[in-house]
Amino acid sequence: MTNPVNIAAAVEAAANALAARDDAHRAAATYSNADLTPDALTRHRAEMVQQADTRYEAAAEATAAALASVTGPTRADVFAARRPTDADGIAVTQHEQSKVRAMLDGGARLDQILAQADDRRATALLDMIDTLPDVLSSSDGAAVADEYRAAVFDRLVQLGAPDATAAHAHETTVAPLGAWANALEQGKGHTSAVPMLTRAQIAASDSPGYARTFGGASAWSPVDDDVDRLRNPR
Repeated sequence: MTNPVNIAAAVEAAANALAARDDAHRAAATYSNADLTPDALTRHRAEMVQQADTRYEAAAEATAAALASVTGPTRADVFAARRPTDADGIAVTQHEQSKVRAMLDGGARLDQILAQADDRRATALLDMIDTLPDVLSSSDGAAVADEYRAAVFDRLVQLGAPDATAAHAHETTVAPLGAWANALEQGKGHTSAVPMLTRAQIAASDSPGYARTFGGASAWSPVDDDVDRLRNPR
């Protein structure tokens, strides 16, 4: 499916926007002009910060819009397509589920069962995840269920299921844009450094962009306190 967005260009623009904001903040915090009074100098620095923030927020919104406009196969589509819709499908699913429950009762772990599952058994697992003991007994059952669904999806990809393979390829293509959109959204309205988890997502999906943006020493020398004071003068 053709997307209206050039993902590579959108990723580069997002990375450049973050770097440009940080450069502009550093420039504002260190700007000096002997012809200005201290109050006038502070006002000018504050205007520089405001202009940088305005450009950055516009870039963040543009990146979010670009991500939202990307279309393609998803794992949700893969899961939906595997829900049994007729008597034969329901019977096959129930038969496989009975085997899975017997293996679980016999002490097998779900990851062991999944590692040997074919498409039919993986499909049956999808339909029983919400009622698995680990899910029902967890204080965060939704998160556990999501982990199991992700594992089932990965197994379908390993098996070469065409729809799962297509969805995985699409996710891989879009991942850099998603990571940068997340980074820019997190940076809106404040100057906090990009969280390490988000950095890790960028590093995993866009290694060159990560190196350009975070690889230099300047990326680790934030001027957050100075910029915050310029945003909120006392």
